[in-house]
Amino acid sequence: QRVVVPKAPSVRDQLRVGNGGPSNRGGERSVVYEVRPGDTLSEIAQRHRVGLNDLLRWNGLSRSSLIRPGDEITVYLRGG
Repeated sequence: QRVVVPKAPSVRDQLRVGNGGPSNRGGERSVVYEVRPGDTLSEIAQRHRVGLNDLLRWNGLSRSSLIRPGDEITVYLRGG
């Protein structure tokens, strides 16, 4: 017999990241942040001085989303 255990989707599985380079969106500059071991979504938001809810919305995530080292998170910075 074979047992298949589904793995929880990571951010990488959920995101549709373009070319990964900076882009502009209404006076904002986007950067792609690569998740490092120990990172949390709230720490990433704090580090970039953006709201957690904004970070979640930009990336189509929820508070319960799993992130793993190597995942890429798009962050929009004001004043591009």
